[in-house]
Amino acid sequence: MAQALAEEIAVHIMKLTVLRLRLLLARYNKWIRMLVTGLVLVLVIVVARNQFKEIKIEEIKLAARALSRSRLFLIFLIGLACFLITGIYDVVEDYFHPSGLHAITLLWIGWTSQAFGRFLGFGGLSGGAVRLKLYQRHHSNKNNTLGYAARVWASGMTGICTFILLGLPFVVNIYQPFLLFLCFLFSLYLPFYYLTGFIKIGKINIRASQIGQMPLKEKVSLHLVSLLEWLGAFIFFYYAIVLFSPRLSIPLLLFVFVASTALGYMSFIPGGFGSFDLAAITMLGIAELEKENVVLSLLIYRIFFFIVPFLIFLIILAINSYYRLLKRRKSSQKL
Repeated sequence: MAQALAEEIAVHIMKLTVLRLRLLLARYNKWIRMLVTGLVLVLVIVVARNQFKEIKIEEIKLAARALSRSRLFLIFLIGLACFLITGIYDVVEDYFHPSGLHAITLLWIGWTSQAFGRFLGFGGLSGGAVRLKLYQRHHSNKNNTLGYAARVWASGMTGICTFILLGLPFVVNIYQPFLLFLCFLFSLYLPFYYLTGFIKIGKINIRASQIGQMPLKEKVSLHLVSLLEWLGAFIFFYYAIVLFSPRLSIPLLLFVFVASTALGYMSFIPGGFGSFDLAAITMLGIAELEKENVVLSLLIYRIFFFIVPFLIFLIILAINSYYRLLKRRKSSQKL
């Protein structure tokens, strides 16, 4: 009887401890995230200083000057074409949850939110917030709008996870076990994504959420779009690397890309700036590529796949908002 009482007390204490931890996490979630991001940023800066010590800036400048205008224009076109794949998410979502919006409007919402998401980062949350705002311009049903943003955000990482699992066997003897373990942990999001319809732990009822209620066909469809999105991103990354460096094994370069992307996601640094680049430089350095060439390739990748789409759709969004404001003023003057 005494043992049963002791077990009951222990269970009660454990429940209270878990409850307190949940309350603390809920209350200080923002500060904890900022602290983690700050620590990662400091780590990135410290490691980056060591990585960039041996890099010769003059060699990077010489290689950059060798790029002709026609080559830069081709880089721009390839980068933009690879980026535009991201708009398919919203078209697929509209198939399962008809919004009544024109396909061009859906693509514009997808492109704009993905451009903001890629540039601002924060684990894809910034892009989800922009998508939410843009859908609210056209929808009166807030739940439907939240559902669109949540489902697209949830499926975005599935493509990376798949490519990590495909690439791991090719790099087992090349990179450190800790890095491979981190990447494997990240890839476990994929089975979680498909099992959300069955997860309920106490008051945490994921199966009742927008993601948990997604039918299998919808999950698979969005997963395929995610594969296309990250394949497009990798194609441009590969193109940027081979512009200045000898051709590497595609599976090896694919793993470098997805592993660096995963580390960028985990850092929660805006756009993964620094963490993605440092991881890529380090891993490609192990593959014996010259750091100067890798840095220039990453600059091209950043400029034409992150900054240029962001600026294009920021301008389009500003013009769209201006005309909407003019339209409202005209309608109010008529009244």
